[in-house]
Amino acid sequence: MVTAIFFKFWSGTSVESVRQNATDAHRFEQRTAANGQPYFVLKAANGEIIGHSEQYAAESGMQNGIASVQKNAPEARVEDLTAG
Repeated sequence: MVTAIFFKFWSGTSVESVRQNATDAHRFEQRTAANGQPYFVLKAANGEIIGHSEQYAAESGMQNGIASVQKNAPEARVEDLTAG
């Protein structure tokens, strides 16, 4: 089974920073978009937002997304989709 995490990094964010912070539940902030859909951001220890999720149809989807990032980010393979 292949698990994909779609997570947008802020400019200048290192992959290592995301890997380190993703294991700490306190680094995730749950938010609601203007359209009412839930999403989350991941913050570094200094409070800077280092990434955000997609918007979810339900809060349960957001919770599953957070759990997936916490579980998979430390060992995730990185694929740069901006090249070429």
